[in-house]
Amino acid sequence: AIRKLWVHNCIRFGLLYLSELGCLQMLRYYARAFPQVIQPALAMVNQSDVWERRVQLENCRVRSFHWFVDHFGLKNQIGEAIL
Repeated sequence: AIRKLWVHNCIRFGLLYLSELGCLQMLRYYARAFPQVIQPALAMVNQSDVWERRVQLENCRVRSFHWFVDHFGLKNQIGEAIL
């Protein structure tokens, strides 16, 4: 039960901050890594305010998520660039 909540939270965070291509990369990763909980986690995301919140964040944030990734030198799970 906790894994479903964790995957939901990770997906929601990604949908709030990542580019469209980054979102697709993230969703592919979670679908492959956690096939047993991806559907319920996505259902929870679908019931949330993620898209309204994304618009709010885009209108008020000072720095982009890409700036954050570059500034701290972050990589994805296999050591490649985060899109």
